[in-house]
Amino acid sequence: MKELLTYQEVQDITGIPMGTLYCLVHKRKIPHVRLGPRTVRFKGTDINTWLTDGYQPKEEPKSVEQLQKLKARISEESDLCVVDLLLAEYETIREEMKAPKKVRPNREYHSDRLKP
Repeated sequence: MKELLTYQEVQDITGIPMGTLYCLVHKRKIPHVRLGPRTVRFKGTDINTWLTDGYQPKEEPKSVEQLQKLKARISEESDLCVVDLLLAEYETIREEMKAPKKVRPNREYHSDRLKP
């Protein structure tokens, strides 16, 4: 088996539809490697482990302490590519912490708008 697999190869191996694979990557529920902003690959060994044992994603840093640790890691890193990825992750986490949780409105509340 190749070391890094494409979406199509993972779909052929697992039988999971392509759209579901995209969703699993987005939600970080399947092990993957990002080679760039739009390039995702999968390690064959990780996929086999994920299929047999299940996959537990890393805990996402959500607290201020964890953001500070990530910031310190950014300042220590010398590789600019890694720094860019860490900065993007840092900004994403900050935005998630700021953003209020979206709540879907109750259908009954808007029932007067649904009727013709």
